[in-house]
Amino acid sequence: MTLPSGDAFSSVEWLGRQLPIKNQNLRENLVAVKQLETEAQGILDSAKDLDSKLQIFDKILIAYSEATALALNDVKSDEVCSFFFFLFF
Repeated sequence: MTLPSGDAFSSVEWLGRQLPIKNQNLRENLVAVKQLETEAQGILDSAKDLDSKLQIFDKILIAYSEATALALNDVKSDEVCSFFFFLFF
């Protein structure tokens, strides 16, 4: 399976809308998450002990947490996005 490069994540779908990803660090983080998920599938199939499986899930959750923080920082720095984000949440 070929995974996309950071440039391939130019947008994401959220609430039925395509939103551009302007932050290169966020793009790279999303690629890392996808790579972890792909690696995790093979490891989870072969891992016997619970600790190994939990370590994999921890890595994926941390990567998603970092992506969320990057996205929130972008939204906070964009006045228009900030207005709509806080309007809905």
